[in-house]
Amino acid sequence: MRALITGLTLTATILGTSASAQTDFDRKVMEAILANPEVVLLAIEKLRESEEASAAAEQAQRIKSHELELFPDGNTRLVKFIDYRCGYCAQSAASLATMSPEELDQIRLVEFPILGAASREIAEVALAVGEIAGEGAYRAFHFAVFDADGRVTGREAALNLAQDFGHNRGDVAKIAASSFIDATINSNRTLARALEITGTPAFVSRETIHEGLMSLPNLRRLLNEGDVGE
Repeated sequence: MRALITGLTLTATILGTSASAQTDFDRKVMEAILANPEVVLLAIEKLRESEEASAAAEQAQRIKSHELELFPDGNTRLVKFIDYRCGYCAQSAASLATMSPEELDQIRLVEFPILGAASREIAEVALAVGEIAGEGAYRAFHFAVFDADGRVTGREAALNLAQDFGHNRGDVAKIAASSFIDATINSNRTLARALEITGTPAFVSRETIHEGLMSLPNLRRLLNEGDVGE
């Protein structure tokens, strides 16, 4: 095959660039392709591999450019972007809930409300709970929202849930409406745009971004190996 292509190249060089020579060369190339159709499949495969490698490199560079925002401490190995009105996020939360505390400690949750005003209202309350009572309380609230099977429909329902957990409703409401919480969510949105994340759930390791629902085994591979195939 290499000899065939080399021969065609030499032929083109000898014939020059005249219109008739080009036509003759094109005919010979077509004849060669028709006689060896596997060349087309090989070329397509090589192009696909090249495009995938380029996309992976660009993705890794985007992550590296925002490494400090994504992984502010040495313990975080995986970042999950979530929306409380997202059905796939609910399924994913159920998987995460079965993980060990050691595994969950390596996963950072990022509020990324994109499914309307209710999504943002619930995210604001969740962040307020965390601001008042700490990471443990935030995570407990996070899983409780998804456990509620859609009954947390907006700010009032989220505040009711926070109150059920023993948090002062007025304090949570005040923090949820603060400029600090608003800025936090806007910053998360900016980060998602920079990473070209458009949906939830989205999982970011130190090298790759996976958008969509992931199985528990694949989540564990991301934590233990740093990456996972499709």
